[in-house]
Amino acid sequence: MHSNSSTAADMYIAHLEKLSRFISIFASLFYLIIGNVGNLVKVLFFLQKPLRSCPCTVYMLAATISNFIIINNIPMLKLISNLYPSNKWIHMTFGWSLPKNTTLEESFLYSQTTINLCKSRNYLHMWSADVSCQLLLFASFNRFCMSLKRRNREKNHRLSDFFCRFSVAYKMTLFTSVLWALISLHHLFNITVTSNACIPQNILLWSAWISGVHCCILSGLMVLFSALTLINMRKSSAFIRRFHNRDNIMPILMQTRQHYSDDWTNSHRVEAQITSMIIMEIVVRILTALPNAGYVMFRFMTAAHERSATQMARENLIELFVRITMYFESSCGFYIYFFTLTTLRQRFCHSVLQKMRCH
Repeated sequence: MHSNSSTAADMYIAHLEKLSRFISIFASLFYLIIGNVGNLVKVLFFLQKPLRSCPCTVYMLAATISNFIIINNIPMLKLISNLYPSNKWIHMTFGWSLPKNTTLEESFLYSQTTINLCKSRNYLHMWSADVSCQLLLFASFNRFCMSLKRRNREKNHRLSDFFCRFSVAYKMTLFTSVLWALISLHHLFNITVTSNACIPQNILLWSAWISGVHCCILSGLMVLFSALTLINMRKSSAFIRRFHNRDNIMPILMQTRQHYSDDWTNSHRVEAQITSMIIMEIVVRILTALPNAGYVMFRFMTAAHERSATQMARENLIELFVRITMYFESSCGFYIYFFTLTTLRQRFCHSVLQKMRCH
């Protein structure tokens, strides 16, 4: 009786592992194909006029490059290791863990290489994820400064003028990349390889980093600046409506009113499109970061609990689904813009038609 139950449990675990392998393969293929194409089109789109005339585009382009690194790092390595599960060199070089049939001598020979590669790819993933998130925060702050500048056009806001310059955007992007490269060095010392996974040694530090920094601090600041931007845009639109509806306008204003209105309308339309894109990306990033932060906190609170092999297989499958959501925003950002924002879709189709006519 005990033998039958043990055999059933082994079959159940093998079924879950096989299911996890196939899900991982198809998810990795999806993100690699859809993500690379989407990010490439996103870069080309932001390089078109008049979007490239906005300093905020610098942050979005740099964040898109970081997304390239994110989706071509761990997803590609997971795909290779799952396609060749019986190859020990590939599994221990590109995978997350050591094969079950690895001998003690092989483990000793390859363990150091596996640990170093595990540390390096996790460092690269965390650095690129941190840079992408920070640049999106700068983009939201740029939108706030631009909306504040447009709301109070008659006043001189030095802070808004400073953060709306191209030179400042380039410097902030470079500074952010170097700063997070230094801050993320602690991942090299915290990540290690055990008998079954590539995991952090200090679960508390890892949980605080994922839940505190990514989900609370950076995401909270993005929400704050996005809300303030929307408030300023609403007040700015109300001011323009009052300006156009006034009856007692001086003759000189009447002569220049049409030129002013056309310039403001075109500029405002571009700024509004970029702001909508950034706010939509912030919403998607927060929604995809919440499951990961919640699961990390769950693993931290249950780290001391003993688990059976069946429970570990179930949790590994849940963790796989959680990890899949981590790459959604990095891979599908442009498609979300395209299908949810009508103005962006029209501008993109117009740009494609113009390119086709030129050729």
